[in-house]
Amino acid sequence: MIRWYVLTLGISFLLWNCTPSQENDTEPTTQTTSEPSTCYYELDTQSPQVKWTAFKTTEKIGVGGTFDSVLFSFPTTEAESIAQLIQDIEATIYTVSINSGDTGRDARIRQFFFGIMNAPDVISGKILEVSNDTVFIDIEMNGISKKVPFSLQYENDTLVLTSTINLADWEAQESVKSLNQACYDLHKGADGISKLWEEVDISIIAVIRKNCNV
Repeated sequence: MIRWYVLTLGISFLLWNCTPSQENDTEPTTQTTSEPSTCYYELDTQSPQVKWTAFKTTEKIGVGGTFDSVLFSFPTTEAESIAQLIQDIEATIYTVSINSGDTGRDARIRQFFFGIMNAPDVISGKILEVSNDTVFIDIEMNGISKKVPFSLQYENDTLVLTSTINLADWEAQESVKSLNQACYDLHKGADGISKLWEEVDISIIAVIRKNCNV
């Protein structure tokens, strides 16, 4: 009886040692991580436009418009950031293309405002620096260059740069005076005072699309 018990125990021990371990049969779990997405910004070179708003009367009534002929130079049209994309962009604005929606007004602006400047035909600009939400643009007008800060906003694939300039910084007071005299009655408000302000709001608008490859 004892011999039978020992034999049974021995067989069980051998079988237990010959049974493959579940631990050894289990394949090691490998965690896979997805590749990080690669994003870049693409500039629509046909979209940039320059808008302006001048102000008349003591109530400071805005008169807006655009320049229909602006020649842009783009160092690149794709980049990993907006700052890289717009850095060093240059623009040549042809003043003859000013468009306020009133042909008579446009003719007076060309003749009595730009027409008496030292460099009447063009305004030029170049993006010098992009720092967070501020873009510094060199603007040359009336033969004078000034570095101007613009606020940067980017939303819904649209980049908007905005600033308010003072024409006195470009010694354009005579141009302001000349245009105001030519439009004297048109620049009168309810108080009967004729005024054309030296401040002008400037907006630069462009379509920039963000593309990501996952």
